[in-house]
Amino acid sequence: MDVATILNLIDAGEYGLPKFQRGYVWSRHQVRRFMSSLYHRNPVGSLLIWVPHEATDVRKGSKSPAGNIKLIVDGQQRLTTLYGIVRGEAPPFFIGNAGSFRDLYFHLDAEKGEEFEFYGPVRMKNNPRWVSVTEVLQKGSGRFFEERIAAGLLLPADIANLNRLDRVLEKEFHAETITGRGLDEVVNIFNEVNSGGTKLSSADLAMAKVSVLRSSARKEMEVCLQKWRNSGYDFSFNWLLRGITIQVFGDARYSALEKVDAESFGEGLRQFSNHIDDLLLQIRANLGLDNSSVLRSEFALLVLARYLKLNGGLRQGEAEIARLLFWYIHCVLWGRYSVSVEGRLNQDLAVLQDSGAWEGQISGLIESLRSERGTLTLTSQDFYGSWRNNRFYPLLYLLTRVGRARDLMKNIPLSMNLIGNPLELHHIFPKRHLYDLGRNRRDVNTLANFAFLTSESNRSIGWSLPRDYLAECEELNPGVLASQWIPDDPRLWELENYDEFLSARRELLAAAANAMLDSLGKGHQPQPGSFVARPAESVRSVRAAHISSDEEERELEECQEWMERNSLPRGKSAHELVDESNSEPLAVLDLAWPDGVQEGLGQPVALLIDEDDGTRNAAQQYGFRYFTTLAEFKHFVEQTALAE
Repeated sequence: MDVATILNLIDAGEYGLPKFQRGYVWSRHQVRRFMSSLYHRNPVGSLLIWVPHEATDVRKGSKSPAGNIKLIVDGQQRLTTLYGIVRGEAPPFFIGNAGSFRDLYFHLDAEKGEEFEFYGPVRMKNNPRWVSVTEVLQKGSGRFFEERIAAGLLLPADIANLNRLDRVLEKEFHAETITGRGLDEVVNIFNEVNSGGTKLSSADLAMAKVSVLRSSARKEMEVCLQKWRNSGYDFSFNWLLRGITIQVFGDARYSALEKVDAESFGEGLRQFSNHIDDLLLQIRANLGLDNSSVLRSEFALLVLARYLKLNGGLRQGEAEIARLLFWYIHCVLWGRYSVSVEGRLNQDLAVLQDSGAWEGQISGLIESLRSERGTLTLTSQDFYGSWRNNRFYPLLYLLTRVGRARDLMKNIPLSMNLIGNPLELHHIFPKRHLYDLGRNRRDVNTLANFAFLTSESNRSIGWSLPRDYLAECEELNPGVLASQWIPDDPRLWELENYDEFLSARRELLAAAANAMLDSLGKGHQPQPGSFVARPAESVRSVRAAHISSDEEERELEECQEWMERNSLPRGKSAHELVDESNSEPLAVLDLAWPDGVQEGLGQPVALLIDEDDGTRNAAQQYGFRYFTTLAEFKHFVEQTALAE
């Protein structure tokens, strides 16, 4: 089947390019190489086409003889590129950067090795040797040649290269067709025949099937994701797809979508969107977690959304909300879904299904967590972690917002309703002075040295030492140190007593957190200022999560942004490896993709920058392929997930 025929069939609705989660990811370099291969008549691979067997797979308007649209599951990058170049516009299903294939030009002196380049005015403006590939393919080489030679812009010998370019549309693609197979089988077949290229996950194929049933599904989902982004919450496409699956079927496996129909999917999306809106409202209002950097444990929201469906929403008042939030916070703190996401989701969904009324459901979820951990009481050791990606960082933020901590300089509550003066992270002992003493970055950036202030106050304090500014703050605003759980003993404000200060503050933070969690666990919203101390349990040995430098944090964020630009999932920050025999944490990975860089495919992957042997050994023990530099990680992703 040649290129022209395939593109016509796509326009006619007989062949579809499924709206995969990854979308279009090719770079301009890949587009140029692909077009050069076509121009030289080199092999460019075959196509894999899937014809879903159920009657419900028919898409309205399909003109195929069997009534079923044919999905091109292998070759979407190639055919999307061809469609965009030949038609001069992105196909209707397109998601990605259309600039990757727009304005491609061909050099008529092809033998000079400059065959295909994207338009650049310095080199190409007023240079008739560069011609638009789209214009040649749309007009045909004969008509294009006649117009240009009549205007004196071409030479008679140019017709040979133009004809050769035009014959790109005659390129034959061999197509293998899969019929009568289910979603999981198609995933396995595709990944076996395409082991060296871009793999598809079960989520990709599930979305392809849904898109056939409901052509507006992808757009509807993107609208929901954008709505949440506008509110500060950045969720992934696969997370939303799994949430809809759970909403409709009570099952976390994508394969459950084999049984979905267009109406059920649309209703599931609507319900899930409304339930998440309600949950985010409660979390923002009652916990102060108002953005993705502190929300964490997004998979717990999927279980809570299912709870709302089973119970018709939140109907029982304060006790219901408080205990649900109690469970959610502990999911964040203990990395409930840091391993075996699908299995643990289904485990919690089964608790909801089998526990009767709402009280039993919530108690069942809490007891499931408690049985795995042995205790849900915090200790001062839990605040030994460093940097913002630590799992207890959201708890410090939560305590600040809910506990009505006061700004050290302005004495105003740092509540959820501050307008125009966002909170900033403040080092109580300034970094500069600690580094001058030879302290390492892990010690400097430990959680117990963090407090939140308004940006104006943070700048006002600057590099002042605690002994110089804490006394002044307390004198002007009595009780302000206690509101931030800062020890009021002046002896601990001296640089040489930094370790004692950290130890004392960790005790205060643990006591405040336990008081707040106790209140929620008993079904009461905690009252500001009521976070009183109670004895902590025996100390557990925990390997601290850390990012050892500002440079490392920037490098990790660069990695996250690079993955997003390539339509791949962001890594899980501070991913915890847990000893499954006793639920104790073993190590924390800077960035991790526990299900592979494409969900459900390949081995777990991690980026570990400046980590010790213990962390690297733990990652290896748990089957992670880890990289110690961003460059190595990018090379791996380019050779696997971004390969065609």
